[in-house]
Order: sequence, then C-alpha cells, then structure tokens
Amino acid sequence: MDYSGLSAPIDKRNGGYFYPSNLEELLWSSLLLILTTDKGSMPGKRNFGTNISRFIFEQMSSFSVGELQVQIKSVIEENDNRILVQSVSVIRQRDTIYIKLRILNKISRSVYERTFQLLQ
Repeated sequence: MDYSGLSAPIDKRNGGYFYPSNLEELLWSSLLLILTTDKGSMPGKRNFGTNISRFIFEQMSSFSVGELQVQIKSVIEENDNRILVQSVSVIRQRDTIYIKLRILNKISRSVYERTFQLLQ
C-alpha cells in the first residue's frame, strides 16, 4: 500500500481522512492541483500553477493553443518530479476546452492518459 499523499477530493473513509491511494490517482490529483491553481497565487511558489483561466475567456488561436500546451507541459514537469509529460493536446469546442494529457510515471514507468474538461 502507498501512503505517500492525499487524493483529492479529501473525504472521510473508514473512520479517518488518511487512507491509501494508488499512485496513478495521486499523480492525477497533483496534476489537477497544478492546472487549476492560478500562476503566482501560491505564496512562496510564484511559478506554481498556470494561466489557464486567461485562456478560457479569450479567443483561441493556433498561437495561444501552442502557448498553453508548452505552459502546461513545463509547469507540470517543474512542480512534480514524478511526472514526464509525453503529450498535451488542447481542443476547443464551443464553450469548452479539453486538455488531453499523456504522462509517464517516472517511478513505475507506467503511462497514463486522461482528458480534462474546462467550461467557460
């Protein structure tokens, strides 16, 4: 069992808040925290987070999509040394932005893929 972190959302199970989580879910929880934190909003960690909220309300061009992909890859790899980002895809459909990530867990050498949905 792995007791190396908390998985979001934090809820009470089996009489307590601390419970074993698998490493894949811990990695996705870490990624979600990184992606949803506004860059510069965390005291003492000015480079933590992204500017995704800025992209949600602006017109997406091929330049802004490329900029967002580079930002996501670099901020994840800078802030979680367990993860190597293999690919990032950003797709906008109407009022929704989809971010598809393919990551390599450096510890287990496992590859995971997940799509996140951001609404306007």
